[in-house]
Amino acid sequence: SDINVRWFILRLVINRFSLFEPYGKDWFGPIVKLVTLPEEENNAIGFHYLLRDVCCLFLEWRFSPEGFRVNEHANMFMNHLIKVAADTGGRTETARLRSNLGLISQLFIKWKETTEFVIDPEPIIDYLNCDVPDAKITQTSRQVGIQLVMVLVEAKIRPIKKFERSGDSPEAFVDALVSNLAYKYVRVVRPTAEVIGKLLDKETNLISKNVARDIVRAVRRHLSTVYAQQSLQSHARFLESLVAIAMSFQSLLDEKSMIRKLMSLLGNEALWKR
Repeated sequence: SDINVRWFILRLVINRFSLFEPYGKDWFGPIVKLVTLPEEENNAIGFHYLLRDVCCLFLEWRFSPEGFRVNEHANMFMNHLIKVAADTGGRTETARLRSNLGLISQLFIKWKETTEFVIDPEPIIDYLNCDVPDAKITQTSRQVGIQLVMVLVEAKIRPIKKFERSGDSPEAFVDALVSNLAYKYVRVVRPTAEVIGKLLDKETNLISKNVARDIVRAVRRHLSTVYAQQSLQSHARFLESLVAIAMSFQSLLDEKSMIRKLMSLLGNEALWKR
C-alpha cells in the first residue's frame, strides 16, 4: 500500500541520513506529515521505534526549521511528540519515559532559536489530570505532564501561548498543575512544586502577569488548606512544597500569613527530623 511504501522510503532516509542531509529541509515536511498521521492511517501507535529514529535523524541533521511552512511542520511534530510522550510500548518503564522526554527536550533546545513554538497545552493538562483505576499509570502520567512543563520551562518556551493567542482561559492549566501539589505521592508533589517555582520566576517571563497571579493564589490557597490539617504529615507536605517553590520564587513568602505558618513550624523537632 502507499503508506507502506512511504514507511519504506523513510527507513532508507534514516539509514542513509548523511546522504539525504543536504536536502533535509525538503524532506522535513513529508516526514513530519507521515509520522503525525492518525494511528488508524499510518499503522503505527504511540512513541514507536521509527518515531524515535526520526527524532534522532532530526537531531543529526544540521538544518534548523526556518520559514513559515517548515516552522508549521516543526510545531506539528513537537505537539505530536508531547501527545505520545507517555507511551512506552504498553509498559511503564522509567528508562523509556526518560528517553522520550530527553528526545523532546533536545529537539526543543535545538530548534528554539529558529522556531516560534505554539504548544497545545491540552495533552499536558490531560496528563496532569490523569485519574484511572491503575495507580501506576495515574502516577506515571502525572509525572510525564509535570516533566513536560519542566522541559518547556527549561527551553524557555511559553507553555500556554496557544491560550494567550486565542483568548481562552488558562484556568484548566492552572488548576491541573496546582492540583498535583495535593497528590498522595511525593514523587509527584516535589517536582510539581519545583516547576511551579520556575514557571513563576519573573526572569523566565514564560507566563503573563495575570496567569502568574492566578497560580500564586491557587498555591497559597492550597498551602493554607494543607497547613490547617494540623498533622505531622500535612505540615511536612506544606514545608516541602513551600520550600521547593520559594527556591525559584521567593515572592511566595511576601504574604505575612505564610511567614507566620512557616515560623510556627520551626520548633517542631519531629518535623525537622523527618
